[in-house]
Amino acid sequence: MTMKRLPWDGPLPSPGDYIDTRVAGHVWLIRKVTPMRRPNAFGERVLLELVPRPRQELPGGALVHPPSRATHHDPEGPERVRQTAGGHGRVMRSAWRDPDDLRPLARSPREISGWRSFCVLRTLARLGAAVSFKHIAAADYLRCEAEIAALGFSAPRNDLIPVGERMHGPRPGFSDAALAQTAALRSYQRAMRSFTAAERALLEAVVIRNTPLPIWCKSFAARRIERETGKLLGILDRLAEHYGAEIEAQERRGETMVAA
Repeated sequence: MTMKRLPWDGPLPSPGDYIDTRVAGHVWLIRKVTPMRRPNAFGERVLLELVPRPRQELPGGALVHPPSRATHHDPEGPERVRQTAGGHGRVMRSAWRDPDDLRPLARSPREISGWRSFCVLRTLARLGAAVSFKHIAAADYLRCEAEIAALGFSAPRNDLIPVGERMHGPRPGFSDAALAQTAALRSYQRAMRSFTAAERALLEAVVIRNTPLPIWCKSFAARRIERETGKLLGILDRLAEHYGAEIEAQERRGETMVAA
């Protein structure tokens, strides 16, 4: 049993409700609900008495609240739903090297703090997992190529040319944007070629779709987070070898901050 002061988005829960934990196999049973007189400086507005329970013991028809209901957020940051929800719209606190720093190779380069798109690997590094700068850099390269291959670049507008000056007839060739999209697709396929189908599924889920490992494991009842984390680190080691030249060039430029 544990007592937790929490923020709560929506009507307050009732004793006997449950809270999902985003951890495979476990939920929280709410034993007692005590509303606070007023929210404190952290936005906490309710005191809950919680008891961990195995997910298989959930009674039929039980009300299970999503974890985003009780997730802390920064009132001065982006919208609460972007700070607490999952998926591609989620954001996270981060810090990165100032691109306008006149001395980028100094011992203590200037940093900027703010918000960025949620990244599973940066979150794992923050929690103490053995995720290195090279792992994150390689994942960023792969994610960038996947997005370019899928979405492409925007082409320059030509709809403001007078009608009489338009060129009719066959095009002289593919546009620069189309060629770059094709090149990114070939590069992405080359990077993924050395992995098995199971390894590609894990890499695409975590790196491309930003699926947290607990949610990934929840889809496969027999998979454990520790084992899947070890598999992911091994895959990232090989991915970092594939992008070794790009990562070395990034290190020479002094861009070794992983924006954790």
